[in-house]
Amino acid sequence: MWSILDTLGASLIGGMVLLLIISINLQMNSLSTEIVENNIVQSNLTSSTEDIKYDFYKIGYKVTGSKIGTADSNRIEFYSDINNDDVVDTLVYNFVKAAIDEDQGVINPNGILYKSQNGGANQLASIATSFNLSYYDSVGQFLSYQSLASQVNRNKIRTIKIDMLLSSNYAVNNSLQKVDWSSTINPKNLR
Repeated sequence: MWSILDTLGASLIGGMVLLLIISINLQMNSLSTEIVENNIVQSNLTSSTEDIKYDFYKIGYKVTGSKIGTADSNRIEFYSDINNDDVVDTLVYNFVKAAIDEDQGVINPNGILYKSQNGGANQLASIATSFNLSYYDSVGQFLSYQSLASQVNRNKIRTIKIDMLLSSNYAVNNSLQKVDWSSTINPKNLR
């Protein structure tokens, strides 16, 4: 009789230990997936922001006259000799917000930041959840988007603040991995 109780007790304790091991394994898998998604988002942010900062710092380089053609909250068109080939290029950054497919029950939080050069085809600059531009004059005064419809006011831009939010494409534990990036750029050629 005691050997049956010993066997049942050992089986019960063994089962509990096995469940504990399985639970720890599932938590480790979830954590490693979260870390991988976070690393992907961080990597995407790094590669995207390097190109954006390079282009924005060169606004107005070797340009006489107007240096910014359009300035809006999520779109900018500017002029620069980006390739240093003595030809003024037109660059456009345009953010298209996320598409929501309610019929399929899928909500994609990410939009696309496009870049085009000299009227060419749109190129993918970044996959982002949000992209916002703010413009400031020489004394740090915010320039409203309505005022920037005028070229005279666009010529007053001295500083551009970029706020960008990136998130993963896949939810881990019902949440997306997010990275927020903000940078204030003072192009030398806007002075």
